[in-house]
Amino acid sequence: MASHTATTSVHKTLTSTTADTVNLNDQWTEIEVINRSGSAPLYVRADGTTSVAEADNTDVVMPGEAVLVNRIPAAGISVVGNGNAYSVIGVG
Repeated sequence: MASHTATTSVHKTLTSTTADTVNLNDQWTEIEVINRSGSAPLYVRADGTTSVAEADNTDVVMPGEAVLVNRIPAAGISVVGNGNAYSVIGVG
């Protein structure tokens, strides 16, 4: 699992099906998670638990789409997919 920390945004590509954890240092009330993959869904958890594909309590971001997360744990946002390019951006 890779861990990424930035102030306003992170733009990365997953390594295979290994989950990444993203922490944004500023005090954001909302974070947008964008799936920049053209074919594979991205799975997101924002409750301090590591994301697992197709698991309960995991949000799905379809290819080319985004979700807005407004519950941001101190442990960060966990994302997993299958080699997906993704962005996590503080927006509010």
